[in-house]
Amino acid sequence: MKRTSVGLLVVTLAVAIAAPAAAAPAKANSIAGVMGNLRWGMNERDVKTALRPRIKDKAALSALESSFVEFSGSPTRWDHTPVAEEYTAGNDEAMLGYKDADGSENYYFFIGGQLWKWVKYYPASAFGGGDFDKFSGKIEARFGKGFSKEAEVNPGTGNRYKVLEYLDRSTRLRAVDKTKASGKYALMFESMDTVRSLASLRQNTPHRAASKRTEVANSDESRSAPSKASAKPESERPNAAPVTAIAANNKKKSLFGDEHKGDDESSYQAKRQRVQNEARDKQRRSYERTEEQKKGKVLDSLAGVDDDDPISGMP
Repeated sequence: MKRTSVGLLVVTLAVAIAAPAAAAPAKANSIAGVMGNLRWGMNERDVKTALRPRIKDKAALSALESSFVEFSGSPTRWDHTPVAEEYTAGNDEAMLGYKDADGSENYYFFIGGQLWKWVKYYPASAFGGGDFDKFSGKIEARFGKGFSKEAEVNPGTGNRYKVLEYLDRSTRLRAVDKTKASGKYALMFESMDTVRSLASLRQNTPHRAASKRTEVANSDESRSAPSKASAKPESERPNAAPVTAIAANNKKKSLFGDEHKGDDESSYQAKRQRVQNEARDKQRRSYERTEEQKKGKVLDSLAGVDDDDPISGMP
């Protein structure tokens, strides 16, 4: 009998999280279990290959194959959606995505050509609406007690959410309440190697989602500043500084701190490129080590997994 996508979502997630007692001995591996045969550092082709066995719907598979998009700075259809806060433009970032049979939306993010984040959105309506305690309770039943907080889950956006967080040796998992912003709950899986290097990898990160309140406050302050400054002649202003000193103080601080002092622009750019290359090389080496260890075991790890449910691989 045909089930609706929301009904299927409830059933599949219930199966995935219904037996906390059975999961207890394998808590340390539970995040890896959900990841299945996905590995951080995979390229676009590898991710598609890893996902094909679990996507039985031809339309969803076709959507995955054609979904790849690069965020080079040119406008994309994602720029005015909730997904927009998950990526930045002009930093060698890209994304794959598809909608699963259980009603969830799945997005796989790349930086430097390597997989570093998977975000899975669930419709809040499938879990009783905007009751994050209910949703997080189901997550804790599977992963154990998490760390609850309110946080900005994507640096520079200014958007803060209720978060339930877990860490293992290579991955950060966060359950995020995005019901007020988009009517969804999110499960976010991120490579910790990339998270630690994100600031150096995202040299062109704009603060796109700064709050309107902050923007208005800054605008008001900038409008009022000239009138205050012009109230007195330059010679009567306390601690007046030369124009050249003010300009120097207003320069953007270097990623390398004082190391940039005395460097010409080409030297600085070379150092910045070196930091990016080192971070990507570290991520690639980590992926290759993992692949070597996992070689020949991928099929075994998938045995017994319900491919209709991307998170049914939880131990």
